[in-house]
Amino acid sequence: MKYFKINNYLNLIIISIIIFIDLISKFFIFQKFNLYESYYINSYLNLYYIKNYGIIFGIFGESNKYNLIILFFNILILIILYYKNIKQKSIIFMYNLVIAGLLGNLINRIINGFVIDFIDVHIGNFHYPIFNLADISIVIGVIFLIIY
Repeated sequence: MKYFKINNYLNLIIISIIIFIDLISKFFIFQKFNLYESYYINSYLNLYYIKNYGIIFGIFGESNKYNLIILFFNILILIILYYKNIKQKSIIFMYNLVIAGLLGNLINRIINGFVIDFIDVHIGNFHYPIFNLADISIVIGVIFLIIY
């Protein structure tokens, strides 16, 4: 039982650190950039501040009330799956990544009414949809869950 408690605290710390780094990065962009302002880093990466009212890559436009409901249920389902698999240490970290990313975007959406996206990856004229650190956490977690 003691091991279980230590693991839960460690998981909460991991999730909290990811959320903190995500929210700090979004706050920095919000404070230092004007909307649609771009900062060149290299030929493949820019910082570019946009407001995302949709969910994944801006899908579902500005239906913010429905986006909150969808995000809430996604988090709820992940938490249920998390506790069903709590004894499998290898899979729990993957869930931590996804839950932390979803919570980071949910908090941002609740506070601002939108999610701040700012990472613009591109090759030539092809630009991947602009994203944030929470999105990276979600994508990495989901990829590893699929592989697992």
